[in-house]
Amino acid sequence: MVFNSDRAKKRYSPASTFKIPHTLFALDAGLVKDEFQVFPWDGFKRNFEPHNQDQNLRSAMRNSALWVYATFAKELGEKKAKSYLQKISYGNMDPSTEHGVMSWPVAKN
Repeated sequence: MVFNSDRAKKRYSPASTFKIPHTLFALDAGLVKDEFQVFPWDGFKRNFEPHNQDQNLRSAMRNSALWVYATFAKELGEKKAKSYLQKISYGNMDPSTEHGVMSWPVAKN
């Protein structure tokens, strides 16, 4: 049973829900050792004050600190990201973006 079948047929960006698999990819790839590892703030002032500080996995998820996930994406690389997305059959399984570095996969029509 589908509530809104027309909407269900459209692709949407996963937005913040992608932080969950993205975190698992980073952990599996060894980019992150555990939830306590500190990611030093990059110094770039953002509009949301909680982003303007060092983060760990817990705070990055809670604060939606996208700069942390952009770092994961860059370190992971597009080829490995695609492999992970294929392993879990996530969305269109295409991590490429117009900027060349996966951060939030956006559905392609």
